[in-house]
Amino acid sequence: MAQMLARVEMLRTLPPQAFWPAPKIESALVRMTRDDKLGGEAAAFGRFVHKLFSFRRKTLRKALAQAGIDADSALTKTGLDAQVRPEVLSGTQLLSLFHAAGAASAPSAG
Repeated sequence: MAQMLARVEMLRTLPPQAFWPAPKIESALVRMTRDDKLGGEAAAFGRFVHKLFSFRRKTLRKALAQAGIDADSALTKTGLDAQVRPEVLSGTQLLSLFHAAGAASAPSAG
């Protein structure tokens, strides 16, 4: 969602010692500049991504099917590999899948 609503730039990494208590990981300082690529579709796209990522450890084909989307049609329209996991898709690929699935015009489920 961040990539679709803003330009995200990593400025630098921060060592654990920059925080108290020090975490066991490095952190990153990022700059986000608003660059909305979704417009009025933001809410529907957010619901689509949330639904798809509920099944992110499944293959893309299974995740789409379990989310109630015609997987074969969406995958054919986008040319995406049915065997990848949703978590590896870029924001642009997710947006393409969103449009191919017809989720932009689908009514919200609650």
